[in-house]
Amino acid sequence: MTTASAEVQAAVDRLGASLGRAVLVEDVHHHPLWWSAQGEVDGTRLRTILQRQPAPAAAAVVVRLGLARADGPVRVPAVPEAEMLPRWCVPLRVGTDLFGYLWLLDPDETVSEADLPEIVACAALAATTLAEERVTGAKREHRRAALLARLAVGPDPSAARELIRLEELDPGVTVVVQLPERRGGWPLSDGPARSSTAPAGTRSGPGISSPPRRTSWLSGIFTRPPSCSLPKYGQI
Repeated sequence: MTTASAEVQAAVDRLGASLGRAVLVEDVHHHPLWWSAQGEVDGTRLRTILQRQPAPAAAAVVVRLGLARADGPVRVPAVPEAEMLPRWCVPLRVGTDLFGYLWLLDPDETVSEADLPEIVACAALAATTLAEERVTGAKREHRRAALLARLAVGPDPSAARELIRLEELDPGVTVVVQLPERRGGWPLSDGPARSSTAPAGTRSGPGISSPPRRTSWLSGIFTRPPSCSLPKYGQI
């Protein structure tokens, strides 16, 4: 968990403890990000956190009430068919961009407008954090693409080292950057990995991947020569 993420979690915990209510912050697609342990919960909250996926009935309520267009706290009534107790919803906005929602359950409907500044402050911190993460993520992908482009040209140990740090991989694993439809390539310093199947537990992503076993770092990029079958861990 990053420092910024930990700060949001701490704010969510403080809010839940202060009001004695369950708090949940989710992204714009209703995936849970931060939540508190206080207060009564309902079926929608349990399903969202335990299954880590949005409840379709609850997502439909968001659409029906137009919560994505709200620019401030909205009191949401109970929706029995969606297993939703009464609650407050605060859309997470930075400017006109929507980043998610803060939900605060209010089963007995005693949370008043006097409590809203505390709720809104927590929502504002979550929104700012998510906005900064989006910018950071975009910069990271731009840097990642630049490093892959350098490796595609030829051996570049510094780019390889930076790429493995960027991907937060253990330097002791084998990493393969693969360019399909390209013949030849250049050899890796420690020789190519020879395997025809990807082992269980492989961590992969577009452009870079690593098998879970610990081997020496292969500082380079290569494609499939006629005599070597490469593991199909990932592709650019």
